[in-house]
Amino acid sequence: MVVALAAGCYISRPPASPEPELGVRVVLELNDQGRMALTRNLGPEVLLVSGRFVDGTDSAYRVAVSGTQTLDRQRVPWGGETVSVSREYVRRVSERRLSRGRTALFTLGLAAAVGVFIATRQLLGFGDTGSDPDPCPQPGCPGT
Repeated sequence: MVVALAAGCYISRPPASPEPELGVRVVLELNDQGRMALTRNLGPEVLLVSGRFVDGTDSAYRVAVSGTQTLDRQRVPWGGETVSVSREYVRRVSERRLSRGRTALFTLGLAAAVGVFIATRQLLGFGDTGSDPDPCPQPGCPGT
């Protein structure tokens, strides 16, 4: 669950310039022609190619692929293999950047959750347990 929430700390947006910066995480959304042409290289029905932007030419993007996503939303992890994708096969290019605002909110929420967990479990030894145990539970003890 934490991994899913941490993924929310990223935002996808179009590159600021026509060409993504080297080393930036990119997501290439393939068009129908690209899905068909790249089946042999990427697998069947690949919709999204995610990875680090390695290089670009007038005709292709080169990406160190960290994963793909198919039309039915299945994610397939990759080990960073470099793949060249023709620009004519790409419908949309997005950059994945860390969002400072989302990261701050995630960090504050996580800290609050940890604080509440600790406070409700009395893990630090503070607070009242609600009742004192009877020091002499047997009949005939002094004071009974």
